[in-house]
Amino acid sequence: ADPKVREDAATARRLEIKADQRGTDRFSEGARGAARQARAPGAVAHQPAGLLLSFLATFGLGSAAVAKAKAKQTPRASVGSTSVAVSDLGEAPLAGLDERALREWLPRISLMLMALCCSTNFTLVKLLEDGHSESTVAAVRFSVALLPFLPLIPKHVNWVSITSGAEIGAWCTLGYLTQALGLPDVEASKGAFLVSLTMVVVPLVKAAFGQHVRAQIWAAVGLAAFGTALLVGLGGGAATGFGSGECFCTITAIGFGLMFARMDEHAKHPKFDAMGCTVWQVVTLAVAMAAWSWWTEGTAGSLREAASILSSGPETLGILAWVGLVTTAGVLYIETWAMEEVDGTEAGVIFASEPVWATLFASAVLGERFGPQEMAGGAFILMACLLTQLRWDEKPKEVGATA
Repeated sequence: ADPKVREDAATARRLEIKADQRGTDRFSEGARGAARQARAPGAVAHQPAGLLLSFLATFGLGSAAVAKAKAKQTPRASVGSTSVAVSDLGEAPLAGLDERALREWLPRISLMLMALCCSTNFTLVKLLEDGHSESTVAAVRFSVALLPFLPLIPKHVNWVSITSGAEIGAWCTLGYLTQALGLPDVEASKGAFLVSLTMVVVPLVKAAFGQHVRAQIWAAVGLAAFGTALLVGLGGGAATGFGSGECFCTITAIGFGLMFARMDEHAKHPKFDAMGCTVWQVVTLAVAMAAWSWWTEGTAGSLREAASILSSGPETLGILAWVGLVTTAGVLYIETWAMEEVDGTEAGVIFASEPVWATLFASAVLGERFGPQEMAGGAFILMACLLTQLRWDEKPKEVGATA
């Protein structure tokens, strides 16, 4: 055989072996990283997307090695065939891009989904409070929310978790308590839009403490506030004026706004634990609402009222399970986890979409009217949510620029 042909064949084989080895090494590196994350104490509890990210990273980094293993089953006719094996390595960097995009967008998408879930609260809580005291309904709701966290309390007895959870829980208590007091005297849709003023409170609190708030966030606040104003006095069929229900719902917005602002600060602590903070939030809420019920109804009265609620039938139990386990326990944890990645102001504006879904739900279940003004207000609030994602005041770095 021609020595030149033999030399080319040997070179091709060496390139092939190196390409395979690189792919295998990258796969192994991804697998080792996933294993380290899985072995880390509380890795799954602290990062709900941890396993998904590890799987995607490992699969993406290993895809080149898998492709080459399959390619070995087909004969290679020439030196040029090695270009297929080498080019497959280009898939690995894409996995990093996918992971970064997932880390950026998953918390934001999660917050939007939580806003959608929470939108049912206004209607369902009104249904629960029909014939029952607001305080006992709240006590039962948050006692149900506490159930899945009870086994976790001993694992999260530490100063950072207790202090962060207790403070955030206190602001949540202000929000949920005034929400319970306000909803009986205001339409569910109108109350939801008033509560969306949360997104105005967050940047005001942050600005008051000297923190920078991006220009488009202020524009988003203006849009959302204008959309909310359309609902306060101009809603089709809604009662105009500012009564006790409207006042309580406005205080709810202050409570939730302070919750977002303070959560943003606590999440920066190096020892911050999303699950631990959530556990003590729910403990604080459950204790506070139980105390409220006992104070207003008395011990015997609150127990009778709670028994009456729990024996009202499967429909009531289903509503309690939803508002307790999903839109309270689940939402509080997802919020706490997402706030490690999402700025508090942005999170507040994302949640400004909640009244849009709440109005649609109230219209379907309670027959509340959804007129042109409500539609216009909802459109402004949705535009505000989209506006938070713009980055026009961030100048991209020029190619080749030095740090």
